[in-house]
Amino acid sequence: MSKFFCRFLFLSLLLSFAAEVFGQWTNRYPKIANVSHHVYLEGYNLPTLNQDATDPAVSPDGKTLAISARGWIWLMNTMTREARRLTKNDAVDSRPAWSPDGRQIAFVRDDTKDTSIVLIDTAGSREKVLIDSPGLDLDPVFSRDGRAVFYSSAEGGDLDLWRVEIATGVKKRLTSDRGQELQPQPLPDDAQLLYVAKVGSVDSVSIFDLRDNSKRILHSEGIASQMRSALKPDGKSFAINLPVQDRWQLWLMDTKGNPAIQIARNAEYPLMPAWSPDNSFIYFAEPDANEHFRLYRVAPTGGTPEDISPLSWNWGEPTSHILVKTRMTGSEANLPVRLTVVDGKGHPVLPDTGQARFDGQNGNVFFYSPGVIELEVPLGDVRVLATHGFGTVAQTATRKIRDGRTETIEIEMPMPLWNLASDGWYSADLHSHLNYGGPYLLTPEDIILDMQGEVLDLSTPQLANLHTRFIDTEWWGWRRSQLPMIVFAQEVRSHFLGHVGIVGADSLFHPWYSGPGYPIYDDIDLPNSAALQFARGHGGINSYVHPVSTKDPFPANAAPNGLPLELVPDALLGDVDTLEVTCLWSDELGT
Repeated sequence: MSKFFCRFLFLSLLLSFAAEVFGQWTNRYPKIANVSHHVYLEGYNLPTLNQDATDPAVSPDGKTLAISARGWIWLMNTMTREARRLTKNDAVDSRPAWSPDGRQIAFVRDDTKDTSIVLIDTAGSREKVLIDSPGLDLDPVFSRDGRAVFYSSAEGGDLDLWRVEIATGVKKRLTSDRGQELQPQPLPDDAQLLYVAKVGSVDSVSIFDLRDNSKRILHSEGIASQMRSALKPDGKSFAINLPVQDRWQLWLMDTKGNPAIQIARNAEYPLMPAWSPDNSFIYFAEPDANEHFRLYRVAPTGGTPEDISPLSWNWGEPTSHILVKTRMTGSEANLPVRLTVVDGKGHPVLPDTGQARFDGQNGNVFFYSPGVIELEVPLGDVRVLATHGFGTVAQTATRKIRDGRTETIEIEMPMPLWNLASDGWYSADLHSHLNYGGPYLLTPEDIILDMQGEVLDLSTPQLANLHTRFIDTEWWGWRRSQLPMIVFAQEVRSHFLGHVGIVGADSLFHPWYSGPGYPIYDDIDLPNSAALQFARGHGGINSYVHPVSTKDPFPANAAPNGLPLELVPDALLGDVDTLEVTCLWSDELGT
């Protein structure tokens, strides 16, 4: 569930407490073979959870749009723009795909530990689990003849392309390449598939020929996290969103490999493209400044995108509202908190404003409240979990919600076990990334409430490269001086020697990355000491970030392991100011 990502902003913080027990975080969902950092796979490749419409899919007759919202599948009438809820279970449903006759929809179901592929008739009366392998199952699409479903599955180790016959359930693995193959889309004869491949740090869109198993790459990018393609119904061209530094653009390409054409030029972050069956529109979703997704469509010849977001939502059952209020013991002031709210079935409840996130350690969907927040919920039981930083004991409340009135749920948070401020301490998250390939385009103001809810005095989001792209450069020099404070930092990366952080310097260090494992700058022989000394010389401090990946880096009967190659000599020479003790990638006991 990439509801996250969201994930990349605070995962290092949110998992640091759990890391005391579990050490380095590995994976929430079934482990994919040969993937070293599962958080990227889960954050980039799993569906995004949002309160508004994502994953648009147009019905064969063009009259209905299947969408994901609030963790369910909805059907939106394209004329009235009323969205009617189709699925109603406790899991999170997403990425709908229509059958050619318009009678069924295949979609991804996520129970926060694994994914499966489900079929449902468009009346919503019958569901059938089509695929539920021991690995991740993603991206279903019907064959052109309607008799099979193509999909991506890690049943064989990593994510490969598969085909399943709907009538018999017989499965066939189509690819077995190293890396991840995703989002298959059949060409008109069902003999070729357009798909996205992710191998190492290179993401590409290719065509796979089922007749001779040949593959043809149409376009490649370096770590294009949110890249997805949409095949035109005639199979001659496709729409694709491509990254440009920390923005995205929507392009048209043909399947012959000719030059591309950019469309929707005023869209800053177009995601999840989809063609209409009559070839007249390309649909896409885009987050706004409040982290709400809006739906748009644009003609393939270009022009101004038209907003076609839902105007009303029909839940298909009575709903009501709850007003959650939080305060600290002995105070009447509103207290910012992190909230997890689920309905009687255990389905996550999302706020109308703000961003939903996913805790990959514990499996909770959560969001932040300023102390008072109103939520729409189905009738029945509702459970609320509230936390306020690591020093305050979590509190829960359960209510039975009845029709016709707003239920107020007041939660009193106990005093923290340790008052850091009274002992002269400040709390800080020194290694996070504001934007790092996720589905939103965040600004520094977006993390203020989050910091208040986590009782953070300081955050130093680090500018970093996403392969060859430079992320968040526009925020260099931006500062918030009052509590909670925000100061942007920089992460300098040599995969070979180790990653270092620079906090408080008056300018950026160049190059941001170098050495083996990177293109262009792979032959730059630059020691980490250059960046460490640069930080000191420019008024800042330095650190080795996520430095130790094992619990015992100096075992008694084996060579040292899990250490950056240059950490020890840099430390002995006195060039290291600080070590990052707790992080997603590292083991704090080993550090």
